[in-house]
Amino acid sequence: MATFGSLRWGKLAALRRKNVDFEARTVRVVASTTELKDGSVPVGPPKSAAGVRTVALPEIVIAELRAHLDEYTDDHDDAFVFVGAKGAILRRPAFSRIWARALKAAALSGFHFHDLRHTGNKCAVQSGATLRELMNRMATRLRGPC
Repeated sequence: MATFGSLRWGKLAALRRKNVDFEARTVRVVASTTELKDGSVPVGPPKSAAGVRTVALPEIVIAELRAHLDEYTDDHDDAFVFVGAKGAILRRPAFSRIWARALKAAALSGFHFHDLRHTGNKCAVQSGATLRELMNRMATRLRGPC
């Protein structure tokens, strides 16, 4: 979802079951998390209005997402899609350890989670996405005329 949905870490961590529409093959991004120094992880709106959006996903991602929800996500609308090992909100330090093991197993180094977003955007460009489509995909705004 980070690659094909161009979603940042905080948007993925805040995604809830009710934001997934399997029939439309979309997820609705309406919240984000921020991990604070005191260890709390508040969930709130994205930093800008552009961050609230509906993201279309390819069928292969939807199929994997459906399987993920069936296996790991509680069966109520407010359940987080991605959770930690004990079912609580996903926390970056815990995920970072898993990410590091996965990179090692794949013999990759210097690869960051956010690079998935860039990879997806590059694939979109190579598939013929316009600048406007990329902006919508990444939830960015251009300054000036376009």
